[in-house]
Amino acid sequence: MRDCLMVIGMHRSGTSALTGALHRLGVAVGSDISEAPDGNVAGYYEHQGVLGIHEDLLAACGSSWDDVAPRPWPEMGCSAAIAAFQSSLSALLAAEFADAPLWAVKDPRLCRTLPLWLPVLDQLQVRPHIILAHRPVAEVAASLARRNDFSFDKSALLWIGHVLESERASRGLPRAFVGFSDLLVNPVATLERVGRQLAIDWPHSPAARAARLEPFLSVGLRHNQGQARGVSGRNSELTGQLEAALALAAEAPSSTTDFDALAARHAATRASIDPVFIEHLHQFSRRETSASLWKVKEGLQRDLEDASERLGAGIAALETAVARLRATQEELASGLDAASRLAEKRSAAIDRSIEHLSEAGASLQRATGYQEGQLADLRARLDRLQHELQLESRLISTQAALDYLRNRVDVITARSEENWMLRLARRLRFWRASPRPLR
Repeated sequence: MRDCLMVIGMHRSGTSALTGALHRLGVAVGSDISEAPDGNVAGYYEHQGVLGIHEDLLAACGSSWDDVAPRPWPEMGCSAAIAAFQSSLSALLAAEFADAPLWAVKDPRLCRTLPLWLPVLDQLQVRPHIILAHRPVAEVAASLARRNDFSFDKSALLWIGHVLESERASRGLPRAFVGFSDLLVNPVATLERVGRQLAIDWPHSPAARAARLEPFLSVGLRHNQGQARGVSGRNSELTGQLEAALALAAEAPSSTTDFDALAARHAATRASIDPVFIEHLHQFSRRETSASLWKVKEGLQRDLEDASERLGAGIAALETAVARLRATQEELASGLDAASRLAEKRSAAIDRSIEHLSEAGASLQRATGYQEGQLADLRARLDRLQHELQLESRLISTQAALDYLRNRVDVITARSEENWMLRLARRLRFWRASPRPLR
């Protein structure tokens, strides 16, 4: 089962800052979140789909967010609008948060519409956890006076109604009360307390995300604090007691005694008012709502007319651009045809050149083969000549050696003959001179 955090509180009570802090702890807030306006630098963190179906429901039931005398839902006679609201809500939540184990939704209108949400959440098997954000009525009134030009009395009535209705509707559910000042001054301790009271494990602990929380929840976000001091009105006593009860509820969120007593006092005050005046308030609210819707419709109509004019001018410009594009396309097509023909001619020329080169290559290959044959023959002849030269050189050397030998032989022979003759002559001379031996 998945968990949903429902941030509930009167307008200008710090619900945006609280939801932004939850988002920085890792809580999903959906994809269709309103951007930060000039009057709220931190951002509203309101889901535009939820805001839209809330506005549609209130308008269909003849009420609005600033209705100071709203009737309970069963008395409003708008069961068809409520059924349509719940059907749209179920489809939106299923599409937006189907994969989110822990997500948050914030809209001050939840103070009134919470009873209509609970059956839808039960059907989707989502556990609601309520965080009731509150802020001193004087600061809320000062902010609404600046933004909406509301009187203090009207803002006080709206504040009382939002606080009491949200407290009554959230009974029996896990809930925590968060004062705007506590959130700004000590966000880590405040969010840790909220986690304990709701039995929620934050995706990221407040202490671990302190560096991201503190710049976001700067005390500078608390506008109208100085201007709101000393503001008073008809309900100042009741609002003071209700502020005290909210402060006590921070540590005892399930306690309802003080709220019951204050709700009874508020109901008795309303009961003493003439019913005709109450009906007048309802009619005034419906007229204000109708006037507001009419202004919105007129604004939308003007925007539609302006958009239509811009669209007409845009269509004319588009047609001109299309005509230019077509002319350019034709020029490009003509140029492409010419380029294609030229490319074909060049391709044919290239093919012919390739054929010529192929033939020349074949001829060159044949010539190269013939030349290689001749070169091999010349090399063979050269080898033979070298061999013959080597033989001739050897013959010459041999002939020279033979001649040398002949000369030597002749010399030796001559010497030998000379020696032989000398030896013979000596022998002859010796024989003649020597006496003959006696016999």
